[in-house]
Amino acid sequence: MANEVALINEKELQAAFGAVGFGEFSKEVTFPYLSIAAKTSDRAVEGSATYIEGLKPGYLFNSISSRVYGNKVRVIILDYSAQFREHTKNDKGGKGDFVRIVPPAEIRTFTQDQIRDYTKNGFPNGNLLEEVKMFYVVLPDFKEDGIMKWSFPKGSFKHIRNWGGMIVRTGEPYPAHIWEVATGMMKNEIASWFTIGNDDTTFVKDCGAVPKELLLGDVKDAFDLVQAIRKSENNAPMIKHDAGAEEVTF
Repeated sequence: MANEVALINEKELQAAFGAVGFGEFSKEVTFPYLSIAAKTSDRAVEGSATYIEGLKPGYLFNSISSRVYGNKVRVIILDYSAQFREHTKNDKGGKGDFVRIVPPAEIRTFTQDQIRDYTKNGFPNGNLLEEVKMFYVVLPDFKEDGIMKWSFPKGSFKHIRNWGGMIVRTGEPYPAHIWEVATGMMKNEIASWFTIGNDDTTFVKDCGAVPKELLLGDVKDAFDLVQAIRKSENNAPMIKHDAGAEEVTF
């Protein structure tokens, strides 16, 4: 028909604009977390007000949709970074309530000695600094769930380093491989918790290369969006520490 309007397809739009069109709105995007249900989580207790059907301690689930993935999932990594969070200090001197994500621009003003001191003893306002390792991932078996964040606290760093070594040995970019990741319980003299690793009960397995169509389609689009958001994070203004500081989210 003469008056029919031709619409640009998603690939043409991405090729034309890349990540430029996200601008400041990228800081408002909220991604769900790929979470591991703790052994004390009410979400895994049938009959509790927050119970998620089918969820068991150690199972992975979507923090927004509450979709349960079980104790094993396949992931494609879009990006990886360290993230720093500020928490109040509880009565025992440990980590209390979440206060905010500390912007990278502010972290860059700290020395390594200050980071260690703020982590162990707290900021001048008494709050504690916590470092976590953050992955942005997509699940190839649940592509409709989109981009997800997966964060790991200090107690899991050894297992993340092991996984990182496996990634480096592929010699290829993060998004090029699919990884099967299972959860299991770790213990030390003080506590026990669920995490990932590479022993008999918790392991990471390289499932091989991402199919070309998926890699250059949905995965590339998700990768570009994450890069735009990470750029916004890195350019975020510095926020000083004070008792009334607002939570910063991206």
